[in-house]
Amino acid sequence: MRTIALAPDLVDRVECTYTCDMKHEFTRVFAADIEIPETWDCPHCGRIATQGFLPTPEIPRPTNKTHWEMIAERRTTQELNFMLSSRLEELRSGTGSYPFHP
Repeated sequence: MRTIALAPDLVDRVECTYTCDMKHEFTRVFAADIEIPETWDCPHCGRIATQGFLPTPEIPRPTNKTHWEMIAERRTTQELNFMLSSRLEELRSGTGSYPFHP
């Protein structure tokens, strides 16, 4: 922030620099006797800009789960073993069908 002294009949002004998440930097001038806003909309991208540069906190991305991990959340190992053995038995005996035919 920089104070600018002007002629006696004009109000002193304050120059304030803002930076958004996209690292767009711009300056706004305010009267020295008012409360300076901490944030301002970026004229380039419309995001919220702050005085100086505040890094954006990184949002933790969810890890990708395998098909097995998703199934294991819903079923116990015993249930999965039973389902697998039942299905293999059907297929081996010829009574079961494949879900997709070529």
